[in-house]
Formats: sequence, C-alpha cells, structure tokens
Amino acid sequence: MTQVDQKLKSLIMESSYMNLTPEDIRDSSDLIADFGFDSVSIMKFIVDIENAFEIQLEDDELVFHIIAHYGNLKNCIQQKLLRKERG
Repeated sequence: MTQVDQKLKSLIMESSYMNLTPEDIRDSSDLIADFGFDSVSIMKFIVDIENAFEIQLEDDELVFHIIAHYGNLKNCIQQKLLRKERG
C-alpha cells in the first residue's frame, strides 16, 4: 500500500459513519453508495484531502466520477503530487 493509499484510506475511515477497515476500500469503491457519504460529508472530505496532501483540487477535478470513486480519486491525488514534486 502506498503512502497516498494509506493516507486516503485513513481519511475515508475517519469521514465515514461506517466502521471501515483499509481492506474494505478498493479502487472500485463508491464513496456514496458503499460508504454512505452525502454532499456535506463529501465537501468536508475534499477539504480534509486538500489539507492532508497539501494540494488544491481544481473545479474540473471536483466532478462525480473523480470524487465519488476511490480509484479515480487516488489517481487524481497521485498526479497532483507528481506535478507538485516536479514544480
């Protein structure tokens, strides 16, 4: 498990009302359907992601197919971190 994976899964477990383990969270997981996130918890989760990873998610990244699906969200964060490293 990568650092991004570990940190993101931890944020999901803290944000969800469900009692989740890291093994429950897969690339195919849907934060809304599988873990009970709603619009308010998604917005708080986005702020938590930005603070934890020290990144800013752009408006075009704040779309359902990225934010609601774990694998897409993880890939988005990894790409932003790579761009940040490269300057």
